[in-house]
Amino acid sequence: MECNLIIRSVRRLLTRQDMSLPIEPFFPGRVRSLFSSRLNEKVMSAYACEFDTVWIEEALECGHWPAPDGGDDPDRVFAWYRGRLDKPYPMHESTGLTYHLDGKGPAVAQDNISTEAKDHD
Repeated sequence: MECNLIIRSVRRLLTRQDMSLPIEPFFPGRVRSLFSSRLNEKVMSAYACEFDTVWIEEALECGHWPAPDGGDDPDRVFAWYRGRLDKPYPMHESTGLTYHLDGKGPAVAQDNISTEAKDHD
């Protein structure tokens, strides 16, 4: 009976956790009995509580090569070993928006939103 309580508690603690890793949260899997035996008049049991997850990978776009941008970039190893590289994407500096009242006709307003960080007092 106590084993079931401990198993339930372990599953409750770990389900939907990601352990601060780049993974999808844990999803509970099988619970298996590993062994049960007697040792000096006491019963001992061991169980395996399995969890499933998916590792999250950032992949390159189809047809692109790594484009490291500085010493902290995860793709810097390709530059170290003189692998094939693309140029880094340019900095996204602004986004232009045009507003239409009915989805047709002339624009009624336009905005240009800058992505530069601004100091606020």
